Formats: sequence, structure tokens, C-alpha cells
Amino acid sequence: MRLLVIGGVAAGLSAAARARRIDPSLEITVIERGPAISYAACSLPYYLEGQVRDLEELIAFTPERFQRERNITVRTNAAAEAVRHSRRQVLLAGGEAVPYDRLVIATGARPAGCGIEGALQPHVFKLHTLEDARRLRAFLLERRPRRGVVVGAGYIGLETAGALRAHGLAVSVVDSGVGVLGRQDPELTGMVAEHLKRFHIELHLGVK
Repeated sequence: MRLLVIGGVAAGLSAAARARRIDPSLEITVIERGPAISYAACSLPYYLEGQVRDLEELIAFTPERFQRERNITVRTNAAAEAVRHSRRQVLLAGGEAVPYDRLVIATGARPAGCGIEGALQPHVFKLHTLEDARRLRAFLLERRPRRGVVVGAGYIGLETAGALRAHGLAVSVVDSGVGVLGRQDPELTGMVAEHLKRFHIELHLGVK
């Protein structure tokens, strides 16, 4: 039985590892479009701030370690372009067809562009992958911007606001929700808003 998992990081690797525990005889392959399969995404703001010096410190598993410890093959830089379910194949960007008997799609979340005009401009960033963090940190160190706006008042958004503030930027956080950290908790939101205010970070909720 061939199990193919599309997507690494938390969801994909957890699914593959669980499948291995259930059935040691499975032939399991994970394909990941990026160069890293397992990293601490929640720590990306600490890299921006400088508390983490090297992105390599955030990598939890390498493909070689996953192969050695779990007997699971992991292929990086392998982007899935299409699923041919009638043929039990996943077509990769380079044209290769990877066969499977069972398929798990665990591609995870993607940061929304929010309809922002100029979302592909050099001064607009996502913070989702190691490469996103590398690009933003290089911009901060080389260009020395004076103002930053963070879209999203979740955990990573607020930590990113703190990282930008540590670089000396005037920072605003914008979120379309009415609370922070993905919760509708007025007391918590009030406490966080006061804390941000102490560090001169503006918080704008209920707006896009």
C-alpha cells in the first residue's frame, strides 16, 4: 500500500507519522513544495527581532532524519500541480507523476492578500515560511524602514509587531475582527491593547 501525503510541516508530517505507527508496512512518501519540511513557524518573529540568529535553528526535522527514524520518504522542492485521482497519481511541477493508493492533502493555510493593492510590491511581505522571514529581515536591516503595518492580530501578528518595534519602527496592527488572538474576549483584548499601548503600538480592530 502506497500512501502519499501532499504537504510537510505540522499537518502533513503528523499524518505520515501516525500512519506509520498504525501500519509499519506502508510505503509512505511526503512531498513538500518548499525546501524545509518541519520548522517552528511561531518562532519566525523571534528571527526577525534577532533573538534567533540563524533560521536553521528553527528546523525541527530534516528529510534525512525523518527517513532514518520513521522510514518515511520526504521529497522537498516538489510542488504538486494536479491530482489525477482516476489514475491514482499526483502530477508534480516538473511533469513527474507520483503514484499512490491512498492520498492525504495537508497543504495547510495560506496568508490572504486581503485584496490589498500592491500586495506583490517589494515593501509588502507575508510571514509564513522561512524564506518569507529571511526576506523581511533583510529588508529591515538594509532599508531601515520607519513605519510598519501588520495585518492580523493573532499570535504571530502581535509577535511580529513586537519584532518590528524592536527595530525602531512605528507600528500599527490592523484586524477585521473585534478581538485579538482569534478570540472574542473583551477583557483579554483590553489587556493586550493596554500592553501594546505601553510600547507605542497602535491597535485597530473591526477594520480592514
